[in-house]
Amino acid sequence: MVGSALSNHGVTDLVKTSAALRLALLRGSLRSGPGANARRAGLALGAVFGGGLALMAVATVTAFRGQGQLPEDLSILLFTVLLAGWVVLPILTFASDDLLDPARLALLPLTRRQLLTVMGVGALIGVAPIATTVAALGLLPATGSGPTSYLVALVAVVLLLALCVSASRATAAALSGLLRSRRGRDLGVGLTALVGLSVQLINPFIQVATRRGDTAGDALHGLTGPLRWTPPGLLAAASSRPLPAAIGSLLAVAAFIALVLLWWERSVRRALERSDATGARRRRSTTLTPRLLPLPTGRVGAVAAKDLRYLMREPRRLVTTVTGLLLPLLVVLLGPLAVTGGRLPSASVFAVCGLSLLSAFGGVNRFGLDGTATWLMLSSATDRRDARRDLLGGDLATAVVTIPSLLLTAGLLVVITGGWAYVAPALGVALALFLVAVAVSGFVAVTAPYAVPPSQNAFSSGNAGQGCASGALTLVALLVVVGLCLPLLGLLLPALLFHSLAWGLALLVVGPAYGVALGAVVRAMAARRWVERAPEVLQLLTTARS
Repeated sequence: MVGSALSNHGVTDLVKTSAALRLALLRGSLRSGPGANARRAGLALGAVFGGGLALMAVATVTAFRGQGQLPEDLSILLFTVLLAGWVVLPILTFASDDLLDPARLALLPLTRRQLLTVMGVGALIGVAPIATTVAALGLLPATGSGPTSYLVALVAVVLLLALCVSASRATAAALSGLLRSRRGRDLGVGLTALVGLSVQLINPFIQVATRRGDTAGDALHGLTGPLRWTPPGLLAAASSRPLPAAIGSLLAVAAFIALVLLWWERSVRRALERSDATGARRRRSTTLTPRLLPLPTGRVGAVAAKDLRYLMREPRRLVTTVTGLLLPLLVVLLGPLAVTGGRLPSASVFAVCGLSLLSAFGGVNRFGLDGTATWLMLSSATDRRDARRDLLGGDLATAVVTIPSLLLTAGLLVVITGGWAYVAPALGVALALFLVAVAVSGFVAVTAPYAVPPSQNAFSSGNAGQGCASGALTLVALLVVVGLCLPLLGLLLPALLFHSLAWGLALLVVGPAYGVALGAVVRAMAARRWVERAPEVLQLLTTARS
């Protein structure tokens, strides 16, 4: 019935029917079905949050009216953020929106252009388009200076909304085949983590600008300079330009939107004509160990390969790893820059020691994440030494991910700071800390595991009380690791006091060897405890998931 109504009516009726279809889908998703309460709460929170941000944006941009370039710069930043949000959010919410995937509308008797109309009208109904329109309308009172300027600003707002809708739907249609697959869901998880971490970039730049004596307006003007010639920048600055330049900006953006619409139409056509390749495909190789990664044979290599595959296929592990690596990198690279306001000190190379500790303790709940699959390791064990091999395999998987990051971070810091004299002792201490800490994390995993319930939320980590208790135990373990590595000060202090390359190289050799030896002792203790507590841990994980 819906398909007949869509195909037999004119453009006006098609728009009306598309709007009715979107509203019916929205009512149906909120009325019943699994997760209806969560969707209603999410819609209410989104309306409050989005409406509040939109009104805040209007008030902020309008408050700086008449203060030179500041209103225009704020408008450029606002328009750019709105477009970026429209492009990113459909990737994150692809599975929950019925009008994002062209394949879901393939059975309707519609031409491609009619299909674009249905998807476009659906994109204009909801909290996001209303909040975008309200926020963008702040351009009128902020930069308008007369009837012509107000008209240009109004046209710019309309073009911005058209640009946001077309760009978001074209991107979703182009990536629809990927986003329907497991790899697409992993992409959304990783992108969410990156978007969350990108917020951390704002504060260091503000602090650097403040320490250099720049005003907030100067810092904002420098940030929006390159954005001024992008499509959202052209729209935001159009009302402040002379009329010929303003018309040229609007026409340029309109031409860009036409190209995006053409890309959208072709993407929809490919999505409808291409067979769904998201199913299982026959692989040339079914070996557990990756070809390019020389893992040891036997039980240790098998456990390491299993953990590496889980890392790439389990969203919560992926989020933990991405944030555990990128957040310390941001702190290491941008934190000292914000404090000093200039060149990083040479001793910043030692920041890799903190990165090694944070990365090593990412596996403190390795058995909780495995859940009842831990039974496979227990049932396949043939002697007591297999417990140590299981722990060693998990530690090896962590090392495969972390050690290249340590070397890369140390290299970047050396290039930025010129602290070549510190790279050997810093890496020696960092590797020692990592090798001891990753063994201690296995001991914590055996001593205080907690179940992580199955969830589609990649940022869910289970029971808050258990997580807090494990976090406190992890903090104690971190202090223990630092205490165990204090003997290395006997090599570190001479290397720093005398700037001796020989002492630094000695630490680079002794540090990892010390970490391997001490880590082996801690891992043996953890293995004995694992043999004793394995049935108890398995019962805990099974009970929590039932």
